[in-house]
Order: sequence, then C-alpha cells, then structure tokens
Amino acid sequence: VQKGLVYYDTTLAEIHARVSSSEAPQNVSIFSDFNEDDRKIVVAAWSGGEVTVADLDEKIGNASIDYFKTPDSFKDVIDGVIVPELLKERAKEFGAFDDPEALKAAKEAREAKMMVEVEKLEVDDKINTDDETLKEFYSMNLDKYVTEPQVTIREILVDSKEKAEELLEKGKSGANFANLASKNTQRSSAKKKQGIVGPFGPKRYGKMGREAHALEVGQFCDEPVRMGKNYSIFKVEDKIPATQKTFEESKREVERDYKREVTQKLRDEWLERLKTEIPVKIYEKNLRRVLPFQEIETPKDEPKPEEKPEMGTGEKETQEQAVKPEAKEPKKAPVEH
Repeated sequence: VQKGLVYYDTTLAEIHARVSSSEAPQNVSIFSDFNEDDRKIVVAAWSGGEVTVADLDEKIGNASIDYFKTPDSFKDVIDGVIVPELLKERAKEFGAFDDPEALKAAKEAREAKMMVEVEKLEVDDKINTDDETLKEFYSMNLDKYVTEPQVTIREILVDSKEKAEELLEKGKSGANFANLASKNTQRSSAKKKQGIVGPFGPKRYGKMGREAHALEVGQFCDEPVRMGKNYSIFKVEDKIPATQKTFEESKREVERDYKREVTQKLRDEWLERLKTEIPVKIYEKNLRRVLPFQEIETPKDEPKPEEKPEMGTGEKETQEQAVKPEAKEPKKAPVEH
C-alpha cells in the first residue's frame, strides 16, 4: 500500500480471455503469439516501477493456462515479480546494503549463481544427445534395456492355511482348479476371471511372485504362501520371457542414463581441472584442532601429535633437571605441650 501498488484488472481480464481462448497456442508459452507491442502492455505498477506481459511470460515460463483459472490468478505471478524489488528497496532504507553480513551473503549468492552458470557451460552444454550418440550408448548397454519376464497364474486366496492346503491338494489331484478359484478365492479382482492374476513381473506380490516366476507352466506351488492374514495357492498358466527393447522403445531411458553418466564424468573432469588450476593447500595441524576426533593421516615428514623427536642424552638430562622438583625440608612433627 505504501508503494502505491495497482493491478490493472481490466487489462488482466483481457489478457486472460486471450490466453484462455481455444485458439491460444498449446504446449508452449501461453504468451507465444503476443507481438512486441503486446509484450509491453503494463498489467500492474507501483512507485518503483511496473510489470508488463513480458515480465509475466518470463516468470510463468511454459506453465499451462490450467493453472490460471481467473484473471486474479495472474496477481500471484505479479507479486512474485514485485516483492523482491520491494524487499530490495526496504533493505536499502534500513541500511542493509552496507551491513557486512548482508554484503557477505550477497557475495556468496552471486558466487553460487556464477558456479551454476559455469557448471552449465562446463558440463550441461557439452552433453550431446543426438540419436547417433544415444544409439551408440544403447548398443553398448543392451542388458539395461530389456522387458521384465512376466508370469500369469491362477490363484486361490483364502484366510485359512488348512483350507488353502485342502484346495491345493484337490488341484494337484486333478480337480477343476478354475472352478475351485471361482468359488473360493477372496481376491475380488480375480474372482470373475476364475482366479487369473497377471501377467506380472518378479517384483510384484513378494514371495508369491518370486515363487511363481521360479515355476514352469502347469506347475502348482509346493505349499500355501502367507500373504498378510491370508494364504495364496496357485498354478502357473503362462510365462513370457524377458525380451530386448528396441532403441525407440527405450529412447527416454537411454537418454536419461546417458545424461547421468556423462554429466558425472564431465563434472569430475572439470573439478580435477579446477584443482590443477587453483592449487589447494591443506593445513593438517589446523584440521586436527577443528576435528579432534577424526583420524587424519599424518604426512611421513611430519611427527604425529603425540610423538616428539628423539633427544640426545645430554638434552634428556638437561630436561630432567629442569623439571625435577626442588627438594623440600621435611615437615616437623608438632610438639606436644
């Protein structure tokens, strides 16, 4: 209020109607079809400046119009532009710009931002993710890009181990296991499918899933498998082995893995260059004072803190004499009267 902040509601309403239109661009900036003059339109102002459509575009990025249900939704974005400026002005009024701690914090913030920008140049911008590069990475790591093996079972899930054992014995003896599953299984999602569960990978259903993957088609489990408060018995109906994914099928995974690997490699190389270009000297003794309980390897040419250099015989004698306590006259017993 003190700074005279004014939102231009009519202008915001017009802009909101435009970006909400069915003809507005999708999957890009909601302001991408605004020309240079449109981007100069002022949507809010205060005594220290103004906010334009260009400022909104920079702040919002590629956010979907779905996040901005009404014209007032843009006010939060405007506040995000103005508040830092207002805080800066207030800090000047209080003399914070001359405060040593504030200056130190500002310096550290600038250096951190510079580090991010330098790392982008030294690492991120050097990563090439064209198809040829990714295909080469894919061909060298084929074992990473395979589908999980899948298994389909017919299962009966009941709440009693005795009942599970009885039904398992019937199934192994030739009874119609599909009918038994329809009548007895308590897994609601499988009841209408006569107990069919799957296909699923080896990481689903815990012990039951692992045992199912270990069996062959047509085999029953050896005994009921405990699943929480219930017991599962099953027969393997089908198995699909792991298969190699094509490059197109795994392209997103390949790009993710390649970026992770190359980023780490480039970052390590960059840090090694920094160590060479900016030599760092480590002061072991000072470290020991700061970290008294941490074992720090002592250089060969530096004696350990608890050890002292060997002294000659003469030096030892001199030292012993120096520290030898002076002889004192023995105390006399008190005289009784």
